[in-house]
Amino acid sequence: MNNELRMRFEQMGAAEKADLRKRLRDSPKSLALLDWIQKKGSKPLNTVEIVDLLYGNDDAPFATRRNRFFKLRAELLRLMSNEAPASPGSLLPLEENLLHCRQLVAGKQYGNADHQLRSLIAECRRLNVFELLPEAILLLLQCTQSINHLHETPALLEQLTEARHLLDALRQMQGQNRLSYYHSIHNHVSGVNECIEQMRRIMLKHPHWPRFRLLYHFTAFNNRVAHPSQNSRNVQHHHKQVKLLSAEFPGMPCMNYEKNGAALLQQYLYNGEAIWLFHRGKINESYAKFKQYWELQERMAGTRSTHTDSYFNNRIAIETAAGLFKEALKTAGAYMEFLNNQQNQERKLMGIATLANLYTYAWPRLKAPDPDFVLRGLNRYAQLLEKTKNQSLAQIQATQAIFAFQQANWKLAQKVVALPHVKQLFDSTGLGNYNTLLCMTPDTPRTEIKKLRQQIEKEQFSEHIPVVTFSNERALRMIAFLQQH
Repeated sequence: MNNELRMRFEQMGAAEKADLRKRLRDSPKSLALLDWIQKKGSKPLNTVEIVDLLYGNDDAPFATRRNRFFKLRAELLRLMSNEAPASPGSLLPLEENLLHCRQLVAGKQYGNADHQLRSLIAECRRLNVFELLPEAILLLLQCTQSINHLHETPALLEQLTEARHLLDALRQMQGQNRLSYYHSIHNHVSGVNECIEQMRRIMLKHPHWPRFRLLYHFTAFNNRVAHPSQNSRNVQHHHKQVKLLSAEFPGMPCMNYEKNGAALLQQYLYNGEAIWLFHRGKINESYAKFKQYWELQERMAGTRSTHTDSYFNNRIAIETAAGLFKEALKTAGAYMEFLNNQQNQERKLMGIATLANLYTYAWPRLKAPDPDFVLRGLNRYAQLLEKTKNQSLAQIQATQAIFAFQQANWKLAQKVVALPHVKQLFDSTGLGNYNTLLCMTPDTPRTEIKKLRQQIEKEQFSEHIPVVTFSNERALRMIAFLQQH
């Protein structure tokens, strides 16, 4: 969040910064913080330093002073993102042209507007910017009739009908893109494939407009990489087509006509490539792609917020898989801070669950400094999810059982793993051995422990799904821990 605050402030123009300071004239601490940001330049902003700067003379506990800073920072971010006056640079070039044409038409400068609108329409067609075409053609129609070029009316009406049809087709594809993401998140592979097929049909009806091809291949690649069951050649074909089309038609938007569209497309490609490599067990290559993705995301912090649940969870997952536990712990700390700022108890507990899951994989190299705090958080979160009948309950309780086992709390581990929905989760994800392991204690016969260890080791030779492989490695460490007691 500190980095985002600095990036937002740096991207503001001189007039915007002056206006922001004017609105903050009654908040000396806010102004002091802006001065500090300007003084630090590109250096990282340290929370402890800022709290000491702003509230060093306050006798309140550090946690209280830090929360005051978090609230101040959140208010500054809100002012910068939501209430900062729009500058002409906030519009894209073609949007600026369209705005100028509107002003010319409003001023009855029809001849000048006519000339500029024709150039704008030609450029929208070349770049497949369907979002602006209908209005631009409608304005041109008004201009031609105002200067008595009535003979152009039928042709322009045909163009207007076509432009509206293209925009409608684009909106349909955008809707299918969003729906395919929904299915992908919920692991509905058949739903993903049906959405992509619907997009393919729309694409085939518009062979002369490459944007439809780009959006189709982009959606197919982006939402199929997360599912190892998808045909490998098909996924690679879609990836290749996205790269070819984006190179052949530079400047053409994909999903939306938006600022930094090409960089956003590259960002999504990095993310998809990283997931693709991860599912093939190429963890180091996957991590390298994710790093490129994160670096690009940080550079674009003023365009799209980097602070989302998926950003933090994906980063923690890949850093954990790569064995970079300290980096993962640092990311988890940033995630906890992000959730704490939202003043939402459920989301704070979700952060504790994320931290607990990280510790189960990092253990025993990294151990939770306060395991009782983590267990209490997991228990409260499980109770909350049970009340709301949330589908994530089984996953949280599975983490609770594993974490408890690693703290030698055999009784709690046995109690939780005995729940039918937890057993079913382990079985359905290829981790049925955990149902046996979590019921074991130091009193379990050594022959049974040895048999389970051999069974897991045998599975490791034939298993190719990374998540299962990492979980089996964790199980073997848990068995070694059990044998030491």
